[in-house]
Amino acid sequence: MSGFGRLRILRAIAWIAFSATSLLGAQSPKPAAGAEPLGAIVGVWQSDATQGVSAKSSCDWTPQGNGVICDQTITTAAGVQHAMNFFTRNPRTGSFVFYVVPNPGDTLAPVPLAINGAVWTYGGLAASANGRWFRTVNDFSKRDEYSWRLETSDDGKTWRTANGGRSQRVLPSKR
Repeated sequence: MSGFGRLRILRAIAWIAFSATSLLGAQSPKPAAGAEPLGAIVGVWQSDATQGVSAKSSCDWTPQGNGVICDQTITTAAGVQHAMNFFTRNPRTGSFVFYVVPNPGDTLAPVPLAINGAVWTYGGLAASANGRWFRTVNDFSKRDEYSWRLETSDDGKTWRTANGGRSQRVLPSKR
């Protein structure tokens, strides 16, 4: 075998060894104590089209497992938009919180997130500036699928569904 042929084989072996080491070393982060319920949203999700809007979200654990971050692409009649969503838990109080960054540089406002088994409820604890109440409810009771609905209220007690749909997990977590 020529020197060039041996060099090619050595390079191929080195590449395979490097790739295997990288793959074996890239372990999934484990959720921090108490953050486990956030794992329901981990994966790649495609929502159905509702009123001309659909979204694809890629969600994964943060490196230390204290939260889940989602990179979201939203397709509307006006074009494509991007947002970042972050779900985390306050270890002092045990409560969950959700943040959305629709545009880089926007001010972050925490949205209370109640997780009761398979049902997540975002917001709905106070009236908005116009006096109406809003919340979003996600139901993760089906494997690899969740239903969502946007609800409104005039009093914070009686809720009406304003919009809703389903999201399907198209890929598990990339880790």
